[in-house]
Amino acid sequence: MHPAASSPWILATALAVGLAGAARAEAPSASALARELLVVSGLDGSLESMAPQAIQGVAHCGVTLPAPIERRLTGLIHREFEPRAVRLEIVSRIVADMDRALAEESLAFYRTPLARRLKALEEHVATPAGQAGLERFIASGVVAVLPPSRIALIDRLDRVTETTEFTVDLVHSIPRALVLAAADPSLTALGDMNPILSELERQRIEAGPRVRSYVRTMMHYAYRDVPDADLVAYVAFFESEAGRWSNRALSHALVGTMNASATRIGVGLRREIRALQTAPARPARGR
Repeated sequence: MHPAASSPWILATALAVGLAGAARAEAPSASALARELLVVSGLDGSLESMAPQAIQGVAHCGVTLPAPIERRLTGLIHREFEPRAVRLEIVSRIVADMDRALAEESLAFYRTPLARRLKALEEHVATPAGQAGLERFIASGVVAVLPPSRIALIDRLDRVTETTEFTVDLVHSIPRALVLAAADPSLTALGDMNPILSELERQRIEAGPRVRSYVRTMMHYAYRDVPDADLVAYVAFFESEAGRWSNRALSHALVGTMNASATRIGVGLRREIRALQTAPARPARGR
């Protein structure tokens, strides 16, 4: 054997190369990072409710549809907001915006006991028990007597996460995108869409202060037993580069997916209405 063959430097080099190769092989793909981010952020758990929320949003946008068209619209909404399809599109949008280092840093935070505990509290608010507790919390008036420092901390969390703005966009983007996509002067069943678009924009602008008050009250309720020090650490993450990236990537991916789905629904609705308007009338059935 050549003496150099047993040199510790050769062994060390071989080991380093092997470890580097293993690290490359085991590194999660961008899609895997995006999927995990979707889950640990709590967003994945909300996908099941998107179709019902979209139907509710359309019901409040001021469009009165004949029963056959309304049935077709409901079918289109359920098809476009099928959770698996929505999940795939959100993941693809996060991947398109991927920064691996920031994604891994964000995931490391979301895996901490602190983040897991606060996410569990946030998710509880969406449950029937959580909603009932929130109503009792609001009725108690406790927010009015909270220390100014606590109120400022929750205000800061809302600002850095842009939860109010995200909520307003999410609620109002679906009806607007759908109306814009479905608008066609030749479709008499829908009528003039311009007043509806104006009303939607008015509602969006007026909703801001009301949604902000509700979001911050909901935060006070969700974190009511969380010490200030823990909330400060939570806010600090969202103020970090990784926190800003993950928050923006998730919100942009979700709103972008919702807008794209609503646009496809609007186009499909326009096609369905046109088919109904041009279909030959059925002959009356004899008695």
